[in-house]
Amino acid sequence: MDDVQGFGKIGLKMKDSHIDFLSASSHKIHGPKGSGFLYMSDRAVHISPYIMGGGQQGGMRSGTLNVPGIAGFAKAAELIYKDIEENHSRAKEIREYFVTEAEKIEEVRANGSAEGSPYILSLTVKGIRAEVLLHALEEKGVYISAGSACSSHKKKISDTLKGIGLTDDEAGSTVRFSFSVHTDMKEAEYCIECLNEVIPGLRRFRRR
Repeated sequence: MDDVQGFGKIGLKMKDSHIDFLSASSHKIHGPKGSGFLYMSDRAVHISPYIMGGGQQGGMRSGTLNVPGIAGFAKAAELIYKDIEENHSRAKEIREYFVTEAEKIEEVRANGSAEGSPYILSLTVKGIRAEVLLHALEEKGVYISAGSACSSHKKKISDTLKGIGLTDDEAGSTVRFSFSVHTDMKEAEYCIECLNEVIPGLRRFRRR
């Protein structure tokens, strides 16, 4: 199970789950980059190591351990799970506010269910290419993305966006906002102000 996006955002008791394998990354919970973990249950099938050598990490990954990265990841996990319910509630409140205000702008629509992750929001801004909106907001200190980091090198339209019924033009005008435990309401309000300012201006120059 790939839990890179969910780790630190939803509670999960491994002993009560039926998960055999689970992976997560440190940087997704504000820990140091370059660290992660692979959980394997006692009932999991045997897998061969990718890196052979001195037998470190139970023989699964040989090589010198990144002790500072491991310690930093452990501390980040401790801190984020300490307030996980509070973090979730605050992120949900911010996301709900953001969706409500963003959809007041002409031809702007949020994608996905309100019951989804409160940490990620997909917005379709009709008539404005995602890259154009991205750079306009960047000039105001607001940084968003035109897709996931995993697919940033791909030029084709996202299969996920097409799968939820968006046309190629709509998918090409869809951007992604990410919220974290450090995002506050003032930042969300500022971003909405920026959207209200840049979107009408950009639409004046769109092709008819």
